[in-house]
Amino acid sequence: MLRLFTALDFTKKISSQLFDIKKEMYEVRWLNPQTYHCTLVYFGEVNVYLYRQIKQQLKYIHFRPITIRLNKFEVFYSETNKPHVLVALIEPNKALFELQGEINATISMFHPNLKLQNRFRPHISIARLLNCNKNEVQDWLNEHENSIDESIEIGQFSLFSTRPTASGSVFTKMDSYDMTSFYLNGLSDTY
Repeated sequence: MLRLFTALDFTKKISSQLFDIKKEMYEVRWLNPQTYHCTLVYFGEVNVYLYRQIKQQLKYIHFRPITIRLNKFEVFYSETNKPHVLVALIEPNKALFELQGEINATISMFHPNLKLQNRFRPHISIARLLNCNKNEVQDWLNEHENSIDESIEIGQFSLFSTRPTASGSVFTKMDSYDMTSFYLNGLSDTY
């Protein structure tokens, strides 16, 4: 079984900028910048046969280049209302939601038994918060309130598999899909 998801992955420049503002804090585990991504659709565990079908169907997703903007940091809370993840939020935009929606709709149409997410809040997870000091994390948020305002143009998304380990999740890029062939065929005028 493979645990699959589609995501935008980011340039080294953005990853290093996000990683460079980290600070040692009690029970905060900063994630490796090589794993920074924005999950579009999480498929969960699938068998090899379904993986091959998903991989093939993603080739037919049509999208235009997306300019995303990172604009602030926030804490996401667990279901028990404990600080869980420190994230860099991505400002919502139409092209990003269209891409996420098309992936979700395409895979749902062919595989209605997969339980895909309906709620999409674009972000990059940058740290796991364990039993952290809430005040210390809030001080970090206040200190970095205006330290991120970066735009990035993205022309592809990727299919990843993930495997949990004792030191965190390991991500493997299974395939990448870009908009180049769609636009080179002269279809950009109709989009």
